[in-house]
Amino acid sequence: MVKNEPEPKRKNKPRRKNKPVNPLKKKPFKIDIGRALELRYKNGMSYSEIARHFGVAKSGVHAILEKFTNLIREPEELEFYEKYKTKLLSSAELKILEKLMDDETIKGASLNNAAYAFQNLFNANRLERGKSTSNIDLHASLEEIASLEAEYEELKGMLED
Repeated sequence: MVKNEPEPKRKNKPRRKNKPVNPLKKKPFKIDIGRALELRYKNGMSYSEIARHFGVAKSGVHAILEKFTNLIREPEELEFYEKYKTKLLSSAELKILEKLMDDETIKGASLNNAAYAFQNLFNANRLERGKSTSNIDLHASLEEIASLEAEYEELKGMLED
């Protein structure tokens, strides 16, 4: 090496020795999130109890379930929603339909967006009532069978007379 030449600059920064480690990235937790939520909100278990149940750290359980705390404020609220979901969807569907019928909405907003929202609520409501496309076909078939049975009984009665 020649004495007058400057040393080449390092491209990489030196590593920090005491870099903090995120425990969530280090090893994935093996938690059934649905079961953990059930233990927390339905059974009232603490994060420590859930952690013991799954054999993981309390901080890991807290970090995973924390994402859901804003969604599930109170278990009773969720039970109420589940119990009245069909009525709530019908009510929301009606509000959107009313909004669709409003002249100001039609003039100022994209009708396509409003129709799309209505379609989604309608489909959610239809499915909640158990009227999927295959169920509708089944109901139509059952109605047809009932109609044919009634017609058969009527014709049978006419022949007996």
